[in-house]
Amino acid sequence: MLSLELLIEWCLVRFNRLFFFHPKVSFFTTLWFNFRVLPFKQALKLPILMYGKWSFKTLQGKVKIDADSISHGMFAFGMDTAGYVSSSISTLSLSKGSLFKISTGVRIGQGVSIFFYPNSILSMNINSSLGDNVKIICSKSIEIGAHSDITWECQVMSFNSHYIVDACTENIKQISNSIYIGDYCWICNRTTIMPGTKIPNRTIVVSNSLLSKDYTSMYHEDGIMLGGCPAKFIKKGVYRIYNREIESWLHRHFAETNDEYRSLSSIPFDRNAIK
Repeated sequence: MLSLELLIEWCLVRFNRLFFFHPKVSFFTTLWFNFRVLPFKQALKLPILMYGKWSFKTLQGKVKIDADSISHGMFAFGMDTAGYVSSSISTLSLSKGSLFKISTGVRIGQGVSIFFYPNSILSMNINSSLGDNVKIICSKSIEIGAHSDITWECQVMSFNSHYIVDACTENIKQISNSIYIGDYCWICNRTTIMPGTKIPNRTIVVSNSLLSKDYTSMYHEDGIMLGGCPAKFIKKGVYRIYNREIESWLHRHFAETNDEYRSLSSIPFDRNAIK
């Protein structure tokens, strides 16, 4: 059982987050953005709510909603995703011919910076998310799998900015390439994902890592952990627990003890459980 002190502390944290640190919906930004990037009939429902402050460099591209039905407020852009306070202004640049595909349950945090090159595509599948202060530079295509989280202050860049010549061979490599992130991946904070990266399903990437390879061709099973700079294989057979009820149960357990929990037999563990 939770002690009274822990319960009071939890209630105070939730109260402060809800009433003091929670970003507010910007009505005019919401109105402008929906009617600028969506078909007229969809825009009428205002399916995308814009929270906090946003700066739009250009909105010449489009947003495509991949869902069975469209409803008011089904997406929250600029909402805090982890409870950490970000004072940064969110920026979005949809260049000509670019496409931002979003599916049901997509969440985007505060202070994000998303830049689309012309004719590029960023796809966010069901229940995927971008944490606070995440930076996305999309020059070709970036796909983020279902239920995958790109957590705070990560960078995902399909473009290397400048060409490099090898003085010995005089070869110059391509600096732009697609990125694929599988389903149920947990990309921990301050990780950088470079052009050409492919990450298999159910991968955990530890904080401050650098990924630049096709890991799907190297590791064919799910449940792997990668980490380091550059990222290397750490462990297999590890899975993030997504079920909120199980997480709450574990929070209560570790509020009473720091001892490692060694058995899942007493709680309904299911590695396929979603948020």
